[in-house]
Amino acid sequence: DDWVDPEGPADEWGTEEIYRLPSGFMCYAPPEDCPLPQKDAARPVTFGSFNNLSKVNDGVVALWAQIMHAVPDSRLLLKSRQLADPMVGDRLREAFANADVPPDRLIFAGRTASRAEHFALYNEVDIALDTFPYNGATTTCEAFWMGTPVVGLAGDRHVGRVGATFLCRAGFPEWLAATP
Repeated sequence: DDWVDPEGPADEWGTEEIYRLPSGFMCYAPPEDCPLPQKDAARPVTFGSFNNLSKVNDGVVALWAQIMHAVPDSRLLLKSRQLADPMVGDRLREAFANADVPPDRLIFAGRTASRAEHFALYNEVDIALDTFPYNGATTTCEAFWMGTPVVGLAGDRHVGRVGATFLCRAGFPEWLAATP
């Protein structure tokens, strides 16, 4: 579509002609056992990302730390299967500590026992933060389905503009940043 592959720049990167779909390049339907959103506004603001941790790079950590510094007492919930390995959590805690985010503001979750539990965990997240330069896809759709707004950063290639597609198609282009 025109958001993920805008005419001009995207055409220069492709080796084949791009056919743009008027209704978007991807569709999503939640699983039948998906719970309904049930948010609790009584806790501190909780940012979250359920993206694969291979998408969380030094730039992502630095920007997310800036966001957390701008929102005092906020927390960050990261959920990923890689967090089953304690060394992965240790590396993330160290990366955030280097950005002056103390470990007590980080919450880590690994794989859940069921898909319903996975979706229910979105109830703990107030605002989802998308990764960059490789955006989330299914995780963004899941967050939306669970009533969780997603803030994204638009990149200059398809993998960095998937978030732009979802945010714009959902009617929230103001949740998409052009720069950090």
